[in-house]
Amino acid sequence: MATNHRNDETNQRLERLESGQGELRAGQKDLWAGQEELRAGQKELRQTVARIERSVEAIRNDIGPLKAAHARNSALRVSYRVCEDLGLDEIRVLDRNTLRAMIRQADTLGVPRNHRYSFIEADAIIEATNNAGETHYVAMEASFTADERDTDRALRNAGYLTQFTGQPAHAVVAALRIDNRIADVITSGQVHWCRLDEEDLQID
Repeated sequence: MATNHRNDETNQRLERLESGQGELRAGQKDLWAGQEELRAGQKELRQTVARIERSVEAIRNDIGPLKAAHARNSALRVSYRVCEDLGLDEIRVLDRNTLRAMIRQADTLGVPRNHRYSFIEADAIIEATNNAGETHYVAMEASFTADERDTDRALRNAGYLTQFTGQPAHAVVAALRIDNRIADVITSGQVHWCRLDEEDLQID
């Protein structure tokens, strides 16, 4: 009888052990399923974030040209201020036909074609005079935040103006802010910074 009782207890323990192992396997299966769902959710989240980032980048690309055009229009409205800063009297902002004619009449040997096109498409080329009545030119690039591309174009176009006309020319960036990388060229006076105000950039 005692032996049978011990056997019954052993069998019960084995049954409980097997039952516990079954529950453990079921728990592990649920855990694995949960992990799979988590991985699937993470993948879907990454895909959603990537779509959002692409959409934001597309919006930036669409807005970029609009912002550039708006900055240029704002700078043209205050072109007189640029000349005042330089001690000049503004005569006119040269249109593209005038710039094309200037290039045709000049010695452009060594000036690449893409540079000639970029010169004609400058944000603004201003003709002005100093107190002695001598002609000066201003090569201006406009941006919300001026960077090295703006200063490089302004300096290059100012150089071409002097090359094409024999008259002094000034490089200017008109911007609300400047990139820190161009601080030295602004401080040195190589390029003049015409500071645009928030009011300058407001749409009428």
